[in-house]
Amino acid sequence: MLLGDAYYYICCMKKLLLFFPVAILAACGDTEPQQAANANDTMQTAPPADPMPPPDDMDTSTTGLGPHLGSMVDGEYITGNDEIVGYYELVSIQEGSYPQFILEARTAQGNTQSFFLNTLEYRGSTIAELTDTPNRKVKIAYWVRYQNNVARILAGDVEVEAHEEVQPEPQFEQVTGILVAEELSKDNEMSAFVVAKDDGTQVYFPYIVTKELAAHNGEEVTVYYAADAETVISYIKVLE
Repeated sequence: MLLGDAYYYICCMKKLLLFFPVAILAACGDTEPQQAANANDTMQTAPPADPMPPPDDMDTSTTGLGPHLGSMVDGEYITGNDEIVGYYELVSIQEGSYPQFILEARTAQGNTQSFFLNTLEYRGSTIAELTDTPNRKVKIAYWVRYQNNVARILAGDVEVEAHEEVQPEPQFEQVTGILVAEELSKDNEMSAFVVAKDDGTQVYFPYIVTKELAAHNGEEVTVYYAADAETVISYIKVLE
């Protein structure tokens, strides 16, 4: 009987040891797993992060690198990390230099905001649908592009190129260095050139590189420019 009692006692202790961690968790409550689930849900439904921040030093800008944008999945647009999504009232759409359009949209608070739309780079409703739907509600996903917009290019005292809409003014930036413009733009598409400064830094310029500009490749040039931020539409959809 003593041996049987001992065996029974050992079996009971094993059961207690197995049950003990469960009892401790129950005593502490079972809300932590649910809280974690809620936190995950919050993360999934949280608004996108702020768009690409401007470089600390525009002279070392890497704005030539593309942002992290969204994509179409089963007919739905899934936003990327560098996009902001909002709902607006479409006020107007105007054609700019091909293939770009300028849209004016109004927020729920009554504020008007301008957007750039490149017909070769966005998704959603067609230009015809947008043009035919003034004062209609639209869903817009956009990102902020920080770039250096050229106003004037000089090679010595010779003006190579200038833009009447962006004339040099005292508040404009100015950089002098060696021009790196080896690749011509094709079919009037945006390309880029670089100005390499003496201190080793480079200033990147998105630009339509012409033969006239490329002819000065490797020479010292002076560029007047504006460091601007543009809101660029990646997705727009007319709402029913």
